[in-house]
Amino acid sequence: MFGTRISRWAALAACFCATSVTAGIADPVQLINGTDRAKLVITAVGVRADSKAGVTVDCLSLEKAKPVLLAVEVFSGTGFSQNDITAGEGVITLAPGETRGIHVVDDGGSVAFTSASTVIRNVVDVTQGSLRVVATSSKIACSVITLDRVNSPPNFIWPNKVFVKTKQQGD
Repeated sequence: MFGTRISRWAALAACFCATSVTAGIADPVQLINGTDRAKLVITAVGVRADSKAGVTVDCLSLEKAKPVLLAVEVFSGTGFSQNDITAGEGVITLAPGETRGIHVVDDGGSVAFTSASTVIRNVVDVTQGSLRVVATSSKIACSVITLDRVNSPPNFIWPNKVFVKTKQQGD
């Protein structure tokens, strides 16, 4: 009888171990580049990245002396991760006082009307998705916008709702 219980627990543990290791929006923050601990800075909802629209995340380091490692994780509308920050996808380093941007696009292209320094390419059509910004410091300010990636100047630009922890910020 005792052996049967252990077998059942072993089978149950094997089921959990066999599940996907892809992080979801509700999962704990992953290590940036697989080695650096990160904190959640913001979460944004209503993210869209397809052939007509892209997302730009602009972040400012409020640190006075040390550089900050920052990453953007993109999630589909069903909550599945679209990029791997543990492998360096969507990761940048911000010097103290520096502002940089990250584009999110679905086909490796770019957003025509912005000057972001890093591009997260080849996300699968994200409609009503979300993203989170994580960093090695919480002294970060960010904005998230979705914009027309075909026309310059863009025909549409809209700010995404941004949450710090569980409180909505700005409008």
